[in-house]
Amino acid sequence: MAKIAQCGYGSAGQGLGKTTEGYSYVVNDNVKVGQELQVISTAKNNTKFVTTAVPLTTYNENSVLGKQVKAELGDKADKLTKAYSGGELGASGETTKKDIAIGGNKPQSQYTVSARALAGQEYIKNDPSAQFSKNSQETFDYYNKNKPVKGEKTGTFADYSKPFMGKGE
Repeated sequence: MAKIAQCGYGSAGQGLGKTTEGYSYVVNDNVKVGQELQVISTAKNNTKFVTTAVPLTTYNENSVLGKQVKAELGDKADKLTKAYSGGELGASGETTKKDIAIGGNKPQSQYTVSARALAGQEYIKNDPSAQFSKNSQETFDYYNKNKPVKGEKTGTFADYSKPFMGKGE
């Protein structure tokens, strides 16, 4: 099962554009209102870019309200993009330092850059012909050159805990 999330762009979900409810995405059942996600958006020139969004409301896809939201979305409901949290993607890196400025964007943390690059990779799996913006492509390139090494201090909790869990993956 999945949820439909009505998201606002930006780290506080303030970017609603011309909408009043926000932009709709399909998210994992574990996603909560207020949680930062890395989502794929479409620019006016039809290129894709990865940005931060925050769910303002979420609806279980099969609930009464979820069905109502899907009905209001009409044909768009079947074409909603999947959005991911950094943890869901396995993003790693420092979360507090905002020292990486790519393509003239505001400086981001290693974790945000990692999550954005991984979100882009997930999107490309479903749409290999997608054209990403120059800034997004620079983010992907930066991540691929500077990927945090698994098991280092800035890795995920799963990386950190693996040596303590005994045999098995």
